[in-house]
Amino acid sequence: MALFDWSDKYSVGVFRMDDHHKQIFDIVNKLHATMKEGKAKEVIGPLMKELIDYTVFHFHEE
Repeated sequence: MALFDWSDKYSVGVFRMDDHHKQIFDIVNKLHATMKEGKAKEVIGPLMKELIDYTVFHFHEE
């Protein structure tokens, strides 16, 4: 089960930005899932880097 589920109520009405937001949701949900599985120690570094890098990219584009 995802921590955050995308809903149209989060839409900003700009397809490209909504896709970015969905990607951020996906990364956070991956992190949450691995934490629940007890595997966070193995993947937290790469997932946090992915989240940070994508967030920087997103705000640059926004």
